[in-house]
Amino acid sequence: MMRSRMFLPVMALLIAVAMAVAPANAVAGLQIRFTEVDSAGNLVASTTSAVQVNGTGTLQSFSTAVGDFTITAANNIVTTGGNQTAHSQTININYAGATGAGGPKLLVEFVGDAYVAPPSGPAVITNNSSPSSSGLTVNSVTQKSSVLSGNQVGAGIAAAPSVGSAYSGAFTAGLLGTSTSTGSVGSLTSGVLLPNPATGPAFGLTTPFTFYQIYSFSNFGSTSQAVSLSAGTNVTAVPAPAGLVLAATGLPMLIGGWLRRRKALQTM
Repeated sequence: MMRSRMFLPVMALLIAVAMAVAPANAVAGLQIRFTEVDSAGNLVASTTSAVQVNGTGTLQSFSTAVGDFTITAANNIVTTGGNQTAHSQTININYAGATGAGGPKLLVEFVGDAYVAPPSGPAVITNNSSPSSSGLTVNSVTQKSSVLSGNQVGAGIAAAPSVGSAYSGAFTAGLLGTSTSTGSVGSLTSGVLLPNPATGPAFGLTTPFTFYQIYSFSNFGSTSQAVSLSAGTNVTAVPAPAGLVLAATGLPMLIGGWLRRRKALQTM
């Protein structure tokens, strides 16, 4: 009986460690929204995809027209498990509106929720992107990647914003770890948004959480031709400090010493 009681603390510790390091996969809800706003930031037109089931390694695609823009494809691939959640997107658009700084802006938003990986604890968001063009000049391109606590699909993005209202994104509060990169795309050239990669600040992460990414395209220098952007984002657990790793490696020795002392007391 004494041996059984002595064994329980060790078993509890081993189970807790196994649960902490075990990878977890997620099945998430995903929505994509396209919104055109004017130079004052007021909404001109907007459309949002239906909620799509988005699981590990799943490709989601949405094509539509909104205002002066035609989006021939907006794809999202997500893989999740272990210590990171990785997303990659491609966006292909055509533009037929006014050129110059006073023209409209296109906002493209990706929202996915129910994510349980990476595990709870400090995390960082890193994104990278590479726009390319076959003729369309875009003088301002911005990519922002964030997460929010809890499940947000069907919440902040469910209700369509009203025409004429100010709009800068479905979520403007509660964003964590935001990483931002900016740049432009020239005619017949490819560009890279900078910094590349961009890494946001460390933040405390709980599960479930929501992934939120917003792209903006504005100040167009030409029309009609297509522009394409490919991007990737990782939400990654921050590595443990070296001191904590050393302490963990010494854990078996501590347990062994505790067991030896316990046995010595019992034989006295």
